[in-house]
Amino acid sequence: MLRKVNRRVAVLAAGAGLVASFAAFIPAAYAAGLIQTSPTSGTVTTALSAGKTEQLAVSGSVGAVTYTQLAGSPNLTVNSATGLISTIGTLAAGTYTASGTDADTALPTPNTGTFTFTLTVIGGTITQAAPTAGSVTTPASPTFTDQLSTTGGTGAVTFVKTGVSTLNVSPSGLISTTRILSGGTYSVSGTTSDPFGDTGTFTYTLTVTAVLPGAPTIQTATGGNLSAKVRWAPPASDGGSAITGYLITPSIGPSVIVGNGASATVTGLNKGTAYTFTVAAINGVGTGPASGPSNAVTPLPSGYWLVASDGGIFAFGDAAFFGSTGGSPLNKPIVGMSVSPDGKATGWRPPTAGSSPFGDAAFDGSTGNMALNI
Repeated sequence: MLRKVNRRVAVLAAGAGLVASFAAFIPAAYAAGLIQTSPTSGTVTTALSAGKTEQLAVSGSVGAVTYTQLAGSPNLTVNSATGLISTIGTLAAGTYTASGTDADTALPTPNTGTFTFTLTVIGGTITQAAPTAGSVTTPASPTFTDQLSTTGGTGAVTFVKTGVSTLNVSPSGLISTTRILSGGTYSVSGTTSDPFGDTGTFTYTLTVTAVLPGAPTIQTATGGNLSAKVRWAPPASDGGSAITGYLITPSIGPSVIVGNGASATVTGLNKGTAYTFTVAAINGVGTGPASGPSNAVTPLPSGYWLVASDGGIFAFGDAAFFGSTGGSPLNKPIVGMSVSPDGKATGWRPPTAGSSPFGDAAFDGSTGNMALNI
């Protein structure tokens, strides 16, 4: 029995000696502790930050190393068994850190060290996609909308208009107008961003095409000496192009173009003929639709009257003779001719107040106060 016990003691003593001998051969570098070799930092864009990984590595270990994360950003985690660093979710632009201790427990006295890691997340570029332009006609411009779109953003993109523009831009990128627009081009620009630090710019150009103007509203037509004065109200819409004139078309005869206004006199009409008139507006695109017809008018004949100092009235041309006081005894000479407010009655005027109208005619002139041979 005594021999067996001695053998066991001898074996144990020999085993302890081997461990001691093995420890004596461990390089000094291992005994100095674990040293982090790589990586100590990394870079990624916001778009690629979700699921980003980095593998820690150390030197000085003889066995498996365990990692204990002690501080840093909650968005970075370190696997204790492998040292694999991983991100949690999508990260906004900025810096994120993770630090802690590492240990090699294969040795009788664990070999330890520390680690630190910094991840820099860079904001990406938001790129504008189609559309960058649009078109609409003037009548449809008040209700025009168009939706901007982008690529490269990490989250919901916010649009911010910069400068002054007729076009509106909502935070979601909806282009719109709030009023009727004349023909031409309208531009808007601004910036884009998302909650993760991605940024970009946008531009948009809207081309508005003018159309023909609307129809004027006819008002009245009044007959004159072989002429007629036509009145109208401008159209409600100029079509997006300024009105430059009007086309007046009589029911008989050629049309005439007059300047921008609300009335015009059409000449060269025939006496005794009834006329109606329509009016159409003209802009840079062309001539718009015509108004409805005016009331019918018959031009007055062309002519004139002369009145003598003795009260005699003389008709010339198409002027009709309605009466005269020539040869009648007068207290004073006649000095002129007067016309009724409606322009259809003639008469003479003495030096004092009063007049003597005759018939129904337009006033074409006077010889009042002129020296005449009697």
